[in-house]
Amino acid sequence: NKRINLKLVKGQEKEIEVYSEEEIEKLIKRPDKKESWAIWRSWAIDCFILGTGCRIQTVVNVKIGDIHFGRNEIVIREQKNKKAGYVPMDRTLANNLKKYIAMCRTEATDDAWLFCNIYEEQLTTKALQSALWDYHRKRGVEKKTAQRVDGCCKVQRIDFSKDTFEACLMKAPRHGALSLSL
Repeated sequence: NKRINLKLVKGQEKEIEVYSEEEIEKLIKRPDKKESWAIWRSWAIDCFILGTGCRIQTVVNVKIGDIHFGRNEIVIREQKNKKAGYVPMDRTLANNLKKYIAMCRTEATDDAWLFCNIYEEQLTTKALQSALWDYHRKRGVEKKTAQRVDGCCKVQRIDFSKDTFEACLMKAPRHGALSLSL
């Protein structure tokens, strides 16, 4: 009995349906001060994903001490490619993260999760996706998964700040293939 090694043909990739610019505007509109902690956290997560292009699994692993406002960069310790690195942070994202931390994470230390659950534990990717789905519905955006936000960074490069995109291309493309960064 000889063993034959066959490579299976991958199926056709499906086109990712991404958010429109109007939907992105709804998602990144800063919440009112009276909004709940969960709304502020979901808003900050959307801003983080759109401002950095990071995947959801990367987002749940960011700690407050990984945010370097003075250097305008974020330390990324866990990525799909298993390489640590830095992501540039523009003024818009920096201001949004400062506002989120001031509103929701004032007592947190540098080793605390940036985006945590109500018990200050690390969010799971499923919990993050669920929270974003609820937040998006409340904002009138009905596309279901957080991958749609992630897809905006990869497919359309709809970014609420052009300098973030340019800085990412110049400084820190984190994808394994250049075609994913363009």
